[in-house]
Amino acid sequence: MPKGLATYIRKNGAQIVEPVRKKWLWGLAAASFALHFLGLTSPKQVIFDEFHFGKFVTAYCCTGQRFFDIHPPHAKLLIAGSAKAMGYKGQYRFSKIGENYNGPGLFGLRFLPALAGAMIPVLVYILLGQLGVTSAGAFMGGFALLLDNAVLVQSRFISLDTILVGTILGALVSLMAYMRAHSLARRSFFLTLSGTLAGLAIGTKFTGLVVLFILGLIIWRVANPLVRRHSVGFLKMISGVGVVALTVYAAGWFLHFHLLGLPGNGDRFFKPQGKFFQDTATTHQRMLASNVNLGKKHQDGSRWWQWPLMKNPIYYWANGGKRIYFLGNPVVWWGSSFFFVGLLCYLILAHFGLIAAPHPRQSARYLWIPLAAYFAAFAPYIFVNRVLFMYHYLTALVFGVVAVTTWLDSVGFFAQGGPAHQGKTYRVLLASVVLGFVLVSPLTFGFVSFGWHHSLLRFLFVVL
Repeated sequence: MPKGLATYIRKNGAQIVEPVRKKWLWGLAAASFALHFLGLTSPKQVIFDEFHFGKFVTAYCCTGQRFFDIHPPHAKLLIAGSAKAMGYKGQYRFSKIGENYNGPGLFGLRFLPALAGAMIPVLVYILLGQLGVTSAGAFMGGFALLLDNAVLVQSRFISLDTILVGTILGALVSLMAYMRAHSLARRSFFLTLSGTLAGLAIGTKFTGLVVLFILGLIIWRVANPLVRRHSVGFLKMISGVGVVALTVYAAGWFLHFHLLGLPGNGDRFFKPQGKFFQDTATTHQRMLASNVNLGKKHQDGSRWWQWPLMKNPIYYWANGGKRIYFLGNPVVWWGSSFFFVGLLCYLILAHFGLIAAPHPRQSARYLWIPLAAYFAAFAPYIFVNRVLFMYHYLTALVFGVVAVTTWLDSVGFFAQGGPAHQGKTYRVLLASVVLGFVLVSPLTFGFVSFGWHHSLLRFLFVVL
């Protein structure tokens, strides 16, 4: 990278106003890993989309029989690799929801989604620090996602969404770290890591393409004033991420065709001809067509405008008096939606000079990053006609929390210092997040739900 551009980025790129307090980061990480891995093998039955993804993972790790899925292979390949390394031998059939897991290997099957879910609060804490948010604000953002029931429940079963969110966050955090790195070795490492995680995000779900938009926008906004003078360095940044991402994405498809060499039910959709580009192109055409042609109705389906209100949660599993729902923490979902509307109103009024904004902190300069990421992750669903579910909002939810936290910090809501130095309002908000989590947790872990509890939740999430 040309010296002038590197100097400009170090001075004007993402900076941490106060040092990240490692004790809060480590505390958040310890709590997150404990919560996400606690009782991971319970219930020992097939839960919701494990019915589908379990079969795909088993094909990759064990049977080699071809299948067809509307999503790229990367996340399923990673789950298969970790499951096989932990002793899974392909003994489960995944024939129906509620089927018993009788034998070893369940922990390995659910390990990687749980790992990704555990990393989400940690990555949010780091990202907020990179955006210039105080450690108290960064902790609140990470804490809100630590105790969000929807993120947690989605990470406890064989699924793709926490891997999608985790890789998008990881790619963004790595790019921000690249912009702050001084040595060539560190810059090369973080740029390669960002591209690798971006490739994995795209290879998890096609909606992961949002990561390229976010990364490209950040690079453009930071480097734009010097593009004409240092176009070579700018192109290196863009191409560095893009080439690595494309390489990772192509590698996943190579493994896909290499591992699935035996006849299977996927041959009904497309049978490979042995040609690691024509086969890939044809598979993409079939995947996109199947995505478009998915049905428009499902009893647990929902539309994009319902997600911030947490309408129509997804019924995952039931056994006796125990139930599991994809249902978020109401304080996190409704609270972030309420504050996000406040943020937009604030920006509009400030733009037209109708309010006098307080002296902004450093974080105000980077508020556009989570805002752009939120709309990039959310807006495409407005134009989708196929059946959608509430978990499609998870990426936007995470960036919504980041945007709201960054805004609150920029207007001086958080005092300098860590959580211990904050006032009563801050502690009440943290306590409210805990209360919301406890309220929903019986439907997150599959505890016995008492009649009054179920009636209360039904009132909150159906009537309201």
